[in-house]
Amino acid sequence: DITINCVEPKRTDEEIAQLATSNPDTLTYKEILYAATLTEDHQASYNIYKSAFTNKDRDWKAYNNAAAEAIELDLIDEAGNLLNQAANLSDKNGKIENNKGVISCRKEDYTTAEQHFMNAQKLGENENYNLGIVMIQRGEYQKALSYFGNIKCKHNVALAQLLSGNMNDALTNLKCSPESVQTFYMLAVYGARSNNPDMVYEYLEKAVNLDVSIKDEAKIDREFLNYFEEPAFKKITE
Repeated sequence: DITINCVEPKRTDEEIAQLATSNPDTLTYKEILYAATLTEDHQASYNIYKSAFTNKDRDWKAYNNAAAEAIELDLIDEAGNLLNQAANLSDKNGKIENNKGVISCRKEDYTTAEQHFMNAQKLGENENYNLGIVMIQRGEYQKALSYFGNIKCKHNVALAQLLSGNMNDALTNLKCSPESVQTFYMLAVYGARSNNPDMVYEYLEKAVNLDVSIKDEAKIDREFLNYFEEPAFKKITE
């Protein structure tokens, strides 16, 4: 009997990340997929996933994950094409169905989005949060909250609560939600609905500081109708 002990060499994250952009053909398929997770730059991840398309071991994950990055980059048509290629390699796949639902939401086709999310759920994915978002768009706020269940600290959950009149819970969830343009803007809306001008100005200014384009939305948002002529509001949105 002959026993051979083999040790498989391992690359560091830094080496994998460098090779993914400079010489992806030297990486295994799994290494390429892993490399794409080492950056928060959506364009970089997208390019890395695309480099996996010519790998001999490629499967649906490269196309599905590239599609997810394309969605983040607002390349919606490209994302749809990539998901079709993913589906050709993996029929009845919940993750692919989920991403198709996200695309439908981006296109404001919420009926089709719901169908995709329901299909994904049947295939084992937890789609309650996404289905809750669809219900918000339909104006079915209580149904949205039913889907959200015990989910906390999400601005969409707070939005459903705010629109259904559950002000206290909405504020609690907004306060613990990740800081973002959406969270700050909704806190400003909460201030308007609770007749708290200081809150309106504080959080609207924070939202504008993160995304100056939010000024245009605020200037025509009837949530702030009583503030349109106020000097402090005009100063923030001018």
